[in-house]
Amino acid sequence: MQQSLVILLSVLLCGCERPVAPAETENPSQMGAPNATESPVVAAEPTLSQMAKPAKRSPSAPKFEDICFSPRQLSWGKLNILDVAKTFHATRIEWLYVDDSDGPMLQQLRDLGISLGLSISPRDTTAKITGPRGFQAKPEYYTIGRMLDIEGKVSPGIGSFHDPAFHELEKKWFRLLGKLGAQRIHKDDADWKYKDWDFNPHALAQFNEYLAANVPSQTRKTLGVGDPATFDLKAYLQSHSKEKPVPAEFKKLWEDFRLKALLAHYAKHREWAAELIGPGVEFTANHGSFIQSTPAVDWSDWPISEVQPSGSYFGIGDPWSLYAKVQKFRDTGKALVVTLGSTDTLENK
Repeated sequence: MQQSLVILLSVLLCGCERPVAPAETENPSQMGAPNATESPVVAAEPTLSQMAKPAKRSPSAPKFEDICFSPRQLSWGKLNILDVAKTFHATRIEWLYVDDSDGPMLQQLRDLGISLGLSISPRDTTAKITGPRGFQAKPEYYTIGRMLDIEGKVSPGIGSFHDPAFHELEKKWFRLLGKLGAQRIHKDDADWKYKDWDFNPHALAQFNEYLAANVPSQTRKTLGVGDPATFDLKAYLQSHSKEKPVPAEFKKLWEDFRLKALLAHYAKHREWAAELIGPGVEFTANHGSFIQSTPAVDWSDWPISEVQPSGSYFGIGDPWSLYAKVQKFRDTGKALVVTLGSTDTLENK
């Protein structure tokens, strides 16, 4: 995601429903045949204040008076994050990547009365960056429990949510977030590329178990899967080509398996947060301009949406798209936080 320092505007949604017009009061003197010379009584249109209803919000969602601030990283550029937070009278930090060296500055933010929405480690999505957060300093974040491509190579440094070794890294990160005072947890790229192939041995073993437990033998036979106990996904994919593509039904089986596993993993995230950080910790997820709603995105308690100008990298920053997002989350009873930014990264900073 574009790492720009932006001010977030909280859009707290309300469901609006037109009230039923009150019944006309009957006048006994006017009972009987209607007077053709009199105009029919028309009920007045309800006002906006009459239609508005209180918004449904999660406990951790921003209030109307909150000012949300998202620098993404405390060490971003030459900006003094504390001065910026004071200048804009920030009350909340959202979507902030942290490391174990960020404790002192986070304490200063808390001393200002600013609540912290911290992000799960970026190690599951970022490339091999340099410096104290990079590969040479902490190679375990880039090598342990990774998604693997068909050749067995690490696939863009993304953790495999099937691998227990990666789960241990995540729990280590949850402990750190608790130590640093996280009150909310944000997850970027919440879909976690669940539609992609993952050749991590744990993913392959779990998929074979899924085939055995959920796919009828006749369907497996039709798809050429055979015995789930010995099924080899790599060999199966290599037996197909452009002329003989992988059956769409098989690809859907894979995606269904992955999505079910991902949502179960997110349930574990909630358990770990309650155990390692504290009760009542809620989750936010990126619902960017170009990211459509999926079960993996909508698992969060409320979303943060990057609404950038049309034509930018994120795109679709027009009023219609913002209205569509507001409508969606109003219907689901969730708050929505949106960013307002330009195409100029330096300007955003």
